[in-house]
Amino acid sequence: MKRYERILKALSEEKRLKVFALLLHMGGEYYVCEIADALEEFHYNVSKYLKELKMVDLVEENRIVKEFYIQ
Repeated sequence: MKRYERILKALSEEKRLKVFALLLHMGGEYYVCEIADALEEFHYNVSKYLKELKMVDLVEENRIVKEFYIQ
């Protein structure tokens, strides 16, 4: 599957699109819990959405000790 098709498929799910739009709007790096709080979603669900976005290179994950920053 071509790259742009994978990206569109990842963004076709409403919750993942909301996460991506929030990150674009806010800019910078955030903890998963901050994203979850902003969207009033469970941490676990946001982690799953981010995993899909990360698989198509729409977001990056930076690990600092045991904490994760998403950008």
